[in-house]
Amino acid sequence: MIERFHALSDAEKYEVMAHFFEYNQPPTNDTFGRASSWPGFHLHVHAPWLDVEEKQDKAVVTTPQGIFTFDYLIISTGLLTDPALRPELRLVEKHIARWSDHYKAPHEIANPVLDAHPYLSNGFAFSNRDGEGQKMVYGLFAFNYSALISCGISASALSGLKYAIPKLVSEVANQLFIDNRHENLTNFFDYNEPEFIGSWSKDDNQVKTI
Repeated sequence: MIERFHALSDAEKYEVMAHFFEYNQPPTNDTFGRASSWPGFHLHVHAPWLDVEEKQDKAVVTTPQGIFTFDYLIISTGLLTDPALRPELRLVEKHIARWSDHYKAPHEIANPVLDAHPYLSNGFAFSNRDGEGQKMVYGLFAFNYSALISCGISASALSGLKYAIPKLVSEVANQLFIDNRHENLTNFFDYNEPEFIGSWSKDDNQVKTI
């Protein structure tokens, strides 16, 4: 799945990632073991936060299981992928194609979080959503978690890097070759240097190559 994900159709890619986002990945046993070894550790399952407020320098969290008071919070809320949120892309983000521009998922698995991901090539290159932006997004790549829907668990996980990096390098090299194709092709067609000259010698019925 990691190595050959790019060979799937758009519909299959979306379905795989909709499943991945619904169930996601639990922590490893080693990670959970280290956390649970701390005194006072407690795992609250099925306890979404309904409300949180500050009272007397404490964090008061309301859940279906009751109200809990904490000295401080370390919050891990996950990721939100949207090129519009990246300041370095502010001049081009409106031209970057999203998954919603290329594929409309069935209602039962449609997810606006997935739809907002950029629609990338198999080599992590941005694609444009309009003719105006074609030159602006050309040469830009997203080798990060935002490539998840297009390229699978590749740039976003150590287990995928060995498959992802060659694809990225190949895509960059292809673009550089195409950018210089006029010079490359001219050199190819103009090449005219003799490299092999064969001459026959009747001495001792031997063939000599010079």
